[in-house]
Amino acid sequence: MTKRFNNLNAALKYLRPTTAAIDAPTPDAPTGSQLKQFQDFKAGKLNITYVREANSNQIAIDNVALLPFANGSASTDKFIVPISRRALNGIALAGISVDILNISTTLTGADIISGFTPARATVRNTVGTTPTPKDSKITGAPYKKRGESKSYTFPFGTKITNGSYAEIRGAIIAGVSDADTNRSVSFQNEILR
Repeated sequence: MTKRFNNLNAALKYLRPTTAAIDAPTPDAPTGSQLKQFQDFKAGKLNITYVREANSNQIAIDNVALLPFANGSASTDKFIVPISRRALNGIALAGISVDILNISTTLTGADIISGFTPARATVRNTVGTTPTPKDSKITGAPYKKRGESKSYTFPFGTKITNGSYAEIRGAIIAGVSDADTNRSVSFQNEILR
């Protein structure tokens, strides 16, 4: 479970009497409480579904080619990695381009099918700033959601020259934040197998 549930997990532990054995079952939280709803969720008694908007579906998976960071600057071997067509269509909305990501949508016979996970940038584009009241499906607690948002995940690679991870990451951050304060970006490192 994520950090945001640490306090609820601790509260469930504190429901047990101090004299109870370590492996004793946790008693039920008070009926109707946020803690009870979380306890039911954690026990698998609460089935939660989220309806995905039609325009957030992947549509299809395409392939692009890129130079991995771990390949070394002397190598020109491009590796084939997957990307959703929705993300490819959303590159301009994210404020970046295939040139900034160092990906090629034109594949050649020389490109290598890879078994590694490329570095990825996930760009979140929030539309509207008016908070909307919502209730958590996990705890039932009310909160305010800031505008509707769409996110896109893009693989990215290096250049043959001047393409360190820090430089490419900086270029992506500059593109995402350029003239738009409602965008944010997070990164995942490349993983070799």
